[in-house]
Amino acid sequence: MIGTVFHAVMFDIYASAYDGQVNRTSDGRCWVGMLETPYEISKDYLKQWQDDKVKIEAMVMSMIAQTMKTQQVSGRNLVIGDVIVQYVLKTLERDIEYLDESKVDRLRIYGLEVPVDTTVGEFKIKGLIDRIDSVRDGEIRVVDYKTGKVNKNDYDITDK
Repeated sequence: MIGTVFHAVMFDIYASAYDGQVNRTSDGRCWVGMLETPYEISKDYLKQWQDDKVKIEAMVMSMIAQTMKTQQVSGRNLVIGDVIVQYVLKTLERDIEYLDESKVDRLRIYGLEVPVDTTVGEFKIKGLIDRIDSVRDGEIRVVDYKTGKVNKNDYDITDK
């Protein structure tokens, strides 16, 4: 449930700045896909979300209630909700740091929940990319949210 709720909240935060069509699957999952024309999210937009912990908490608790098909979130699910809120805040903090490190104040969003089904060499790649964004022309960043344990070897890509 942590991953499902976290991904849904992050989607809602980044998609709320998008004025195009958001698609929904029959099970309620939302996606935008890859965009021909990216939209921008400013550092101020991210900071507004970061400063509105109450709104993030409300989103998280609502998503937990939807996922659990219940009216009220209680018990250990309240603790799980707090963990998810911290994940969301940390992700926003990291995106703001990325903008600062890149010396820009805007992030271009090229896609949210982008379906991938392709072959590279002899390898088949299939899945969903959580977010594709960019801070410079000719360079994109593929963002994959992680809510479980991730070791350095899991994300360290080399030519070897």
